[in-house]
Amino acid sequence: MTKKMIILIGGIVLVLIGLLVLFSVGNNEDADESQSIDESVNRVVDFKVDTNFDEQYISFVESSVEDVAGVNECVFGSEVEIQGVIFCQTVNSEGAAGSIYQTYTYTSKQSNPNLLEFTVQMPQCQNYDEPEAMDCEIQQSAFNPDLLVVKIGE
Repeated sequence: MTKKMIILIGGIVLVLIGLLVLFSVGNNEDADESQSIDESVNRVVDFKVDTNFDEQYISFVESSVEDVAGVNECVFGSEVEIQGVIFCQTVNSEGAAGSIYQTYTYTSKQSNPNLLEFTVQMPQCQNYDEPEAMDCEIQQSAFNPDLLVVKIGE
């Protein structure tokens, strides 16, 4: 199997997991609305996605924010703390014509809105000649998507 095929298969698996999570969260009609609220959390913090981000080898594509019912435990993602608020982060990758599109989804019961999602485009660094390929790899490996999720007013 080639490296590109492995990346493509991995991306497909992540997309399917992401769809499963969204389907299970969005279709929980029998759930009691009050069960999705963590009683130990007494504050909701306003967040947004910083859309002014653009680097040479990482480009901002799109974002969306919304409130969804049933945001509970982090089952399929990883927990990250951003400015004192715990988010569940999931990442989906998709390849197309020399680029990889990474979609980051953050959910939290402490955030308003409670779902923030954005997509960045990353060119495949092996398409460049040296030293540009190395510069691309360094910039992409240093990328921290958590820095694009910011408190409103900060």
